[in-house]
Amino acid sequence: MERQWLPCQAAYAGSHAGRTVRYGSLTPDTLRAIPSQVLKLFGLDAMDAGMQNENDSNHHTTGIRKLFLHQSQAIESAMNGIHTVVCTGTGSGKSLCFLLPVLAKAFISLRQSQNCLKLGSAAILLFPTKALAQDQYSKLSLLLKSLQENDNSRTAPLRAGVIDGDTPHSQRDEIASECQIILTNPDTLHAAILPNWNKKPSYQSLLSRLKTIVIDEAHVYEGAFGAHVSMVLARLKRVCRVASSPSNTAVEFSDVSQCKITLKSQKAQSIPLFIACSATMIHPEQHFRLLCPIAEDEEVKVLTS
Repeated sequence: MERQWLPCQAAYAGSHAGRTVRYGSLTPDTLRAIPSQVLKLFGLDAMDAGMQNENDSNHHTTGIRKLFLHQSQAIESAMNGIHTVVCTGTGSGKSLCFLLPVLAKAFISLRQSQNCLKLGSAAILLFPTKALAQDQYSKLSLLLKSLQENDNSRTAPLRAGVIDGDTPHSQRDEIASECQIILTNPDTLHAAILPNWNKKPSYQSLLSRLKTIVIDEAHVYEGAFGAHVSMVLARLKRVCRVASSPSNTAVEFSDVSQCKITLKSQKAQSIPLFIACSATMIHPEQHFRLLCPIAEDEEVKVLTS
């Protein structure tokens, strides 16, 4: 009798036929909205990223990265302020779908806010475990270092930080008030950040600047745990609206005209943008809408393989 090393665990073993890779392109308007430094950071060429053949198989010879179809569509959607859920296979480049828009928006906002002595918009990247957050942080740190080296302007560098149970309390205020990208988990958001937003100026500053919320490994949030996280996200959205209201936002002016433009832009985008990624969601849009506080009349872009 053949020995079973993993009895009752493997439910299926097989293979699937290969599929032709499909590449996508970004519209000219989206390309113009993405800083050239960010495009270069991800190995993209502005002309090439906007003129790709979906079935071009010669991209390896050019030395320039080609965007997969779901990547180009996700970036296009996120850059235009549309809630986006990406559900494609493992290793399909889902991280790029949210990293590029997050960095592009933070970079633009930081430049526009320099004359107002502000820190620009902020993004929160939610991961189900501290280990995943630290892993993504190490990759993000390398990207930000390269971005700073390639940026010849005098703009202050983008900063990222981790706030979780392992972060010393003495460092949390600096991370929340000085960083544009925060990596954390739902537990820390629920137990530390949201309860103290009106007690700690650093947390109030963070939530008043929050424009993008990324939820990685979204399939983890289901059942009772998923219901709890959905309520945390709903509270996060409500607190962001209160924290960003004029009565709670202090602005230092050095260039009044520039500040008026910046504040008008921020007011127009007061509702945070939600981006979710997963490789194993059966009903992506339904799961996404149940998890995130997205109104029925709000558009959602669903991208599957």
